[in-house]
Amino acid sequence: MKRSLSPFHSFALLALASLALAAPAACSDCPAPRPPELRFDVSPGIFLNYREEGGAGPVVVALHGFGGTLDTWDDVQPMLAPRYRLYLPDLLGFGHSAKPEKFDYTVAEQAEAVAGFLEMVQRETGEAKITLIGHSYGGAVAIAAYLALQDKGEAIVDRLILIDALAFPQEKRFPAFINIMRVWGVNRIALKLLPAKTQVRMVLKKIFHNPAAVTSDRVCRYAGFLPSSHAALIKTAHQLGDEAAFLMFTQRIHEIAVPTLIVWGRYDGVIPRRQAELLRDAIVGSRLAPLLEAGHAPQEELPGETAQLIDTFLMADRPDSGK
Repeated sequence: MKRSLSPFHSFALLALASLALAAPAACSDCPAPRPPELRFDVSPGIFLNYREEGGAGPVVVALHGFGGTLDTWDDVQPMLAPRYRLYLPDLLGFGHSAKPEKFDYTVAEQAEAVAGFLEMVQRETGEAKITLIGHSYGGAVAIAAYLALQDKGEAIVDRLILIDALAFPQEKRFPAFINIMRVWGVNRIALKLLPAKTQVRMVLKKIFHNPAAVTSDRVCRYAGFLPSSHAALIKTAHQLGDEAAFLMFTQRIHEIAVPTLIVWGRYDGVIPRRQAELLRDAIVGSRLAPLLEAGHAPQEELPGETAQLIDTFLMADRPDSGK
């Protein structure tokens, strides 16, 4: 259901206008976004753009979160690529992936595309088993993709890594910008009114614990992709507020039967660490890593520590890895 414009959101819109006028002029223009890379066709006219890194070792597929792109892995990629074969897709609606108009951007729809992508990766690499990583909203998509493949009798994913993942809708505190995206009228005005760099800076200041991590380079990492993702942002934001839709797979999380690592930032103000504990309790045999001194995106704030946790988990109990 579309939300109407309340007095609070009328005030919020005026505040957004003030923010736009007060946007820091010192931030230089962003360079052009990275060019499209590899392409996986989900169906006619619908495709995922992705990057492949590494070339040896276990295969890892990593999914970014809401409003992000595959660039969220830029800081951990150099540490993992020497030991793993990495596949990093832009989810539908984001980065250079397709942005189909008739797509509703539900978790189930995204998961179906990711499941097909995983099948392609398995065929291309010849690997029987793949590790799937999901951050934030990408964590929800990763869980749903795992369950979708399980329903098809395809045991492709043999390990899961969930980083500050959205799984239990009652345990979340979305930034104001996401909430604004869910208000009809305000959302489109805000997206047009606020410069892309201001939008990104607002979100990063909320999700990062360390303000120094909100650099101009990091802002530019995402700002160049925002204008083309407006429809996806709005539709996904509405889906994020649909607790009933999330419950369709939340109630099945206990069916996960592969080794699972749960990574969380101690100061995550978007998805509190209580959700990490719920995931640990729901997934038999899962492991909750020591909390990182970071906010909602530890792979960007603390890439070294995050990469070390991933590497230790993936190398455990793999006598055939040769590492």
